[in-house]
Amino acid sequence: MKSFVIGIIAILAVGGIFFFYFSRLPVGEQETQQKTDDHPSAVGQLPAEDEIPATEETTAPPEIVVEDQAYTNGGITIQSVNTQEDIWLVAYDDDMGKPGRIIGQVTLSPGSWSDVAFPLYESFVTDPIYIAVHKDAGASGTFEFPGADVALSIDGVVVVKTVHVTK
Repeated sequence: MKSFVIGIIAILAVGGIFFFYFSRLPVGEQETQQKTDDHPSAVGQLPAEDEIPATEETTAPPEIVVEDQAYTNGGITIQSVNTQEDIWLVAYDDDMGKPGRIIGQVTLSPGSWSDVAFPLYESFVTDPIYIAVHKDAGASGTFEFPGADVALSIDGVVVVKTVHVTK
């Protein structure tokens, strides 16, 4: 029994030595690894979420007409939209004077639209809400933001309509 316990201790000791010896990178590789970690755009690494562009410049934004209104039947109505490309209209609640969390979205294909029903999560409706235009650039009909469906902007300013909504 005594030799069995000594054998186990020896195996654990040798295993620990091999673990610490082989798990360390050689000195030259440690420096390379540290340099790679300092640069998130290094080959083979994805950019951090805050490095993914959230907007795309446009020269032909959709024309949107939406009036201040009451929240009824689960949402609001956008009076008219004229767009030349597949888009998402995305509603954001108010976060101290700027767009906050997403509270609804609707997709539109190219064309002229009137009386567009826009469903909103009632418990998150604030006054005002912000309706931003996002390009449907990823999988058609699937809202992918953050990701492929970036907000459209003109001269760096996101295309957005402010709507006052009462409950």
